[in-house]
Amino acid sequence: MDRHEITVVIPAFKDYEQLKKCLLSLYNGGYTGFNLIVVDHGETDVITQWVMREYPQVECLRGTPSLWWTGAINIGIRHALDARSKLIIPLNHDCYFRKDTFTALLSSYSRVSNSIVAPVQHNLLDKKELICATSCFLLGFLTVILPEYWCRKKRSGNLRRTRLIIGGRGALISADIFQSVGLFDEAAFPHYLADHDFYLRCRKQKIGLYTCVNAIVDIDDNARSKAGFENIPQRGFIGSLIERGSHRNLMDTNRLFSKYYPIPGFSFLGMSLYLIRYTLVYFYRFIFRKLSIFRTPCK
Repeated sequence: MDRHEITVVIPAFKDYEQLKKCLLSLYNGGYTGFNLIVVDHGETDVITQWVMREYPQVECLRGTPSLWWTGAINIGIRHALDARSKLIIPLNHDCYFRKDTFTALLSSYSRVSNSIVAPVQHNLLDKKELICATSCFLLGFLTVILPEYWCRKKRSGNLRRTRLIIGGRGALISADIFQSVGLFDEAAFPHYLADHDFYLRCRKQKIGLYTCVNAIVDIDDNARSKAGFENIPQRGFIGSLIERGSHRNLMDTNRLFSKYYPIPGFSFLGMSLYLIRYTLVYFYRFIFRKLSIFRTPCK
């Protein structure tokens, strides 16, 4: 297979060190028959200059910060489709392929038709693994992670059927699927939840979603967690609900609920439950963190 028939698309904003590890993991993974596109949408061209110097074989496309994640990933996907790539892998810059992940994905993909195959997502921070997931809008949850024993009931060799794939974390997607389902929706979901929307659209069109259990991608959440839920109080509870850069923002969440809520006309119920759950968890963690600080002995 010509390397241009498989394209990995990586949007990169500013985290230089994580991108280094990401590219290193891909090229040291035992399989090099792929083309790689980095979409640099940072405020400066530092990433572009580094990629051109260290990895001249990588195509580097320059964007702007206004693209956010969805616009950046779509630029790379469109470029890959124009180059007639048959398989495309959206991959965040903080995701690292293990050795043989590429070959395991390709081997599993060859056994299914009209399907998307994703690796197991192993979180480097808390050591948890995401194998199967689903959406649970009725209870106000966007995503529910299912345990491995439940996934075994829907296994086919080393493949596990799943109802949702999370994020741009190494899923193998054919060009035909993008052409039939469309790209990630950058108008409605410029940053967060575009992945949920895409895979839910795939489900509607009866496209199979699978996890390959012997293909693993390591998710480096260390940098993200510093600006994530654990430290949301720094920008405030209200800010986390209204800022577009927050994965809890109500605008995008409401759009997703309105589009996919299983009971037509009742998405407000799911949104109410979502807001109640988030509020309770938010203040519980906030108070717990404050109490932990008070209990820490002074040195």
